[in-house]
Amino acid sequence: MIKFIDVFTKIQNWIMSILPNWMKISNRDLHFIYGLKLAIIFSCLFSAGCGLGMEYKDWEYQGSKGGRFGWLLHDGKFGWFRKNCNGFDWLDFWATTLGGIVGSLLRWLLVFLISWLIF
Repeated sequence: MIKFIDVFTKIQNWIMSILPNWMKISNRDLHFIYGLKLAIIFSCLFSAGCGLGMEYKDWEYQGSKGGRFGWLLHDGKFGWFRKNCNGFDWLDFWATTLGGIVGSLLRWLLVFLISWLIF
């Protein structure tokens, strides 16, 4: 008998094999997977909010070195798509949000299939 955990692990391994290389650096793959899980249960916006909260936590843990707007500006320039020295990583946030978008699509596909089977 196949366990649900085994099936989920196989799906997770398949998802990890098709991700681009920038998602495999650091722990962005985990951000993607957790965003996907949150969006399947709740919503895409919820997973994006959790991703923003996780990055805010990283920024606070680093001692908010960049000041009040250090999460947005780095050395007077916008640091949106690069790793800042202050702990806030926009690529981690986007990985979580991308997982949330995929999870929302999977949830709506599941709802559609269930409604199609019932009606």
